[in-house]
Amino acid sequence: ADDDGDVEDDSVEVSSFTFKGNGVEELTMRLKEESNVEDVIVCTR
Repeated sequence: ADDDGDVEDDSVEVSSFTFKGNGVEELTMRLKEESNVEDVIVCTR
């Protein structure tokens, strides 16, 4: 990783989405849907 934390690795897929919800529970559900991963933990700090 460089000084900004960026990693240039072609084997890593990067994706993003826009979240316009209202809470951690809603964000957690959206992350599960977008990533197809069931064990999602969202820290509110």
